[in-house]
Amino acid sequence: AQFDLNLALALHRQTTQEGVAIAQGITLAGSPVAQTLMGLLVTIGLFLRRERVLAIGWMVALSGEGVLDTILKRLFDRPRPPLAIMYTSAAGSSFPSGHAMGAVIVYGMLVYLMRIHSRSRTLNASTVALAVVLVTAIGCSRLYLGVHYLSDVLGGYAAGTVWLMTCITSLELVRSRCSNEA
Repeated sequence: AQFDLNLALALHRQTTQEGVAIAQGITLAGSPVAQTLMGLLVTIGLFLRRERVLAIGWMVALSGEGVLDTILKRLFDRPRPPLAIMYTSAAGSSFPSGHAMGAVIVYGMLVYLMRIHSRSRTLNASTVALAVVLVTAIGCSRLYLGVHYLSDVLGGYAAGTVWLMTCITSLELVRSRCSNEA
């Protein structure tokens, strides 16, 4: 807890107006609004391609993230850092970071879908690299803005990774079963 607080205070001492503006822009990519918009667009695209199993899996992954975030925040009920109101508004408990968890799930699922639809090693590697950079940047933006502690972001990454792997594994089992029946 002391490490979390010391890091939050050290980051606060380094903030600039320009840095805050950049962090606010980056954090939008992990916001519930961005996740919902992306969720709708991908769902529509998958249904138009008649990929119902993937569309349902995508929707389960994203809605499960919201449920998991709510449960974990209520369970831990950790207050936000003392600097949380300085640069942006953030409601609810601090642990885990919903932006970090959502970013792992949304961008991880996008990588999974890309790998299913593309055989290009270069494109797949680029997609993975871009997702890793974006997820990391979103987590860092939450720290920079002072709305989360490092352990909140790491907890969001961990919970998101567990849920992402559960969803991908389940989807692969269902897809395998469907292809065996065809």
